[in-house]
Amino acid sequence: MSSSGVYTTFTIEYGQGSAELIAGPSPCIACTAGTFAKEVQASACAECVGGTYASSAGLTACAACDIGTYTAGKGAQTCVACPANSNNSAPGSGTRNDCTCSFGYVRSTPDFSLPTSECLPCNPNFYCSPLYSTMVPCPANTRSPALSSRQDQCRCVAGYRCTYTRDVSLHVDFPDSLDLPAQAGAIQSTLAAAAGVPASAVTYSSKRIIVVAPPPGPPPSAEF
Repeated sequence: MSSSGVYTTFTIEYGQGSAELIAGPSPCIACTAGTFAKEVQASACAECVGGTYASSAGLTACAACDIGTYTAGKGAQTCVACPANSNNSAPGSGTRNDCTCSFGYVRSTPDFSLPTSECLPCNPNFYCSPLYSTMVPCPANTRSPALSSRQDQCRCVAGYRCTYTRDVSLHVDFPDSLDLPAQAGAIQSTLAAAAGVPASAVTYSSKRIIVVAPPPGPPPSAEF
């Protein structure tokens, strides 16, 4: 049997001779959901890579997962939503670890790829944000309400005066998969809102972001 274009030639031998039957065109089978074929006359379908999906059959390309979703492996037909109270910063995420807990929440485990991992609400007298992997206790003689996300929400208890000047210096480690320059604007805005400073006060380098110009004055009030 030999192939020529979309036609297949079969050689049949019988007795002292042979004859050729041309049967064609060959059947074209649609690539299944989760796969695609970009080229004409493709001999096989390719699986969608992590961060992309193909929701139906017969596609020529896979689509990137939207912000807030991800795929953890190849051949995905749909994307998976980040856990409750978390999000990711860019489309096309290929790992659950890109999902970051919202301000006021903290990961239940450092490795967020575990299916049982979730974002837990920050306890009273602690503060939690995407900048930290664990709950951070308030300084001595201060208290904060549940779901606090900044240190300036820790307020002095009765009998103590506040000397908090809001000097802010934040060192942030990001997953290797994050394209920091491409996402710098969104990250700067998020950190600026958390620190209560303008986005122009936030600068970044390849693996960290630092708030360099916090405004003077007392921190905003917190009721608890």
